[in-house]
Amino acid sequence: MSLNTMTCILMKFHSCFLCVSTALIYGCPFCGVRFSSRRTLEAHLQYYCSKKPADFVSLADLQQRLQQQALELQTSHTAAIDQEYGK
Repeated sequence: MSLNTMTCILMKFHSCFLCVSTALIYGCPFCGVRFSSRRTLEAHLQYYCSKKPADFVSLADLQQRLQQQALELQTSHTAAIDQEYGK
């Protein structure tokens, strides 16, 4: 195998593995597939993801639900701490 062929193979590996994988910053929370664009993730969630819950509406809805759950969790922890320390 020539040096040019080896370089070509290594460059293809580099561009497919190292460059692309670092750009995949948006991940599907249900199946784990990664995307380079938020719009592509949203399309995946709306049309293609087979592991999403039946009541899933949109990525914005998911973020809102997670924020609500975090707030409820924080409130319950705060109440438990207040109760423990008699406040």
